[in-house]
Amino acid sequence: MDSLRDWAEQHNMNTREFHGEKTEIVSLMAYLTGVRRDIFENSAEPPLMETYEKLEMNRAARIVRNLCIIRTAVLMNAQRLAKTVHNENRNTLTIAELIPQQAVMQLSIDGVDLYGKNAGGAQKKKKIGSVTTYSSTSPDQLVITLNKHIADRVNNIKPLFPIWLNWEYIKDVFIMPGGVTREGVLEEQGTFQKNVDRYPYQVYINWSPSNIGNLFFHDRKFVQTVYSWHKDRFTDLSKVKSVQEPVKDDIYDFINQSRQIVLLVDCENSDAYKLSATLQDLSSEKVSKISKIILCDDARFTPSAWRIFQEHVEIPTDHVQCDRIKGNKSIVDAKLIGTASKEHYKNDVDSFIIVSSDSDYWGLISTLDDARFLLLVEREKMGSGLRKKLEEEGIVYAYIDDFYSGDGLALAQHALVQEINRRLSDIRLPFNLNAFLDEVLFTTGVHMSKSEKTQFYSRYLERLQVTISAEGNVTLNINPR
Repeated sequence: MDSLRDWAEQHNMNTREFHGEKTEIVSLMAYLTGVRRDIFENSAEPPLMETYEKLEMNRAARIVRNLCIIRTAVLMNAQRLAKTVHNENRNTLTIAELIPQQAVMQLSIDGVDLYGKNAGGAQKKKKIGSVTTYSSTSPDQLVITLNKHIADRVNNIKPLFPIWLNWEYIKDVFIMPGGVTREGVLEEQGTFQKNVDRYPYQVYINWSPSNIGNLFFHDRKFVQTVYSWHKDRFTDLSKVKSVQEPVKDDIYDFINQSRQIVLLVDCENSDAYKLSATLQDLSSEKVSKISKIILCDDARFTPSAWRIFQEHVEIPTDHVQCDRIKGNKSIVDAKLIGTASKEHYKNDVDSFIIVSSDSDYWGLISTLDDARFLLLVEREKMGSGLRKKLEEEGIVYAYIDDFYSGDGLALAQHALVQEINRRLSDIRLPFNLNAFLDEVLFTTGVHMSKSEKTQFYSRYLERLQVTISAEGNVTLNINPR
């Protein structure tokens, strides 16, 4: 299960914003397709240097990147390479003035052999240092070899991408159409050379070049464009962009004008993952002014994510659980009101951020008329009547659905890890994996689309591994792809 934690940590990268647009996915793509390092180092460009440095430590990512770097160089310089090979009987890979030798050497270090006999179709052996190679490798034959390596290895980078992305769409970006035939290579080579300025940072990818600007400018542009190539639409914008700055400014003004702030959460009527994402999407300096988070929930009916919520925020957190006085009657709302009153009158808290989409907290707002309130609500759960009332009273509110939801992935993965581990340790055979996943998602409160469930199932559950201890105990473990 460590791989699930690794996945979550990989997706907890810092992301540069362009007017609320995120650049995490395009940073991954820029690295993997071979965009130059200096682009990452330039703070005015979207790709993140943090992403570059992380991926440089990942062998699978390095291999795909260096294969793509060499492929782009060969396509860009095909005519000059062919002339040099013909006139000087040299191997294409050894023409240092046109082929990045650092990429060639790193592939060799990572165990990728581009010098084999099949790479060049040549007959004459040649010694280059300690490496045996073959002369007269043609550029188009080398591209075919590179394409085969990329096709064989591209699935190794699948875990780098979040499960909400359709992997087949992303995978296609790396695969050259007709790339295992000379005719297919020459056609793509011609398209690339004629339109090189329309390719992102002049690196080769599989697309029909169009004048839409930099495809790697931000995540929303890239993801929506890639989906459109497959006659599909990507609509969950919270996965690729953040809330607009005026919304954040309203929250920051509320914080700046407050003396002491407590954040109160009605866990029954709030989403742990969206709240975690919202807090991480806000300025850490501003959020640090919140003195405490108080979670009020039902001891029997609250998603398990709230039990580990405090591990994913840096604000001191109290967890108040309420027992039901009747089987169908929760007292969370009453507890929330009582807790707020205590904080206001006893601890001199002047401002509250309430996280709930339930209108029952209006009694609290009307009771503590000398306190200040800000509401964080879910758009679909907030009624028009409550919205109108808040606006009439001048109470600031924001939709947590609009914040960048990618920052909630770490909490979601942590909750899934715990629940999967718990259930696998007690599982009895036979059992149904589809039902198993549905139960895990229900218990954790993690919401997945049909596509996300399919990808999660494929990546983590499809190949369960049986482990037998020395004592003969049999356990099931995740064996992720």
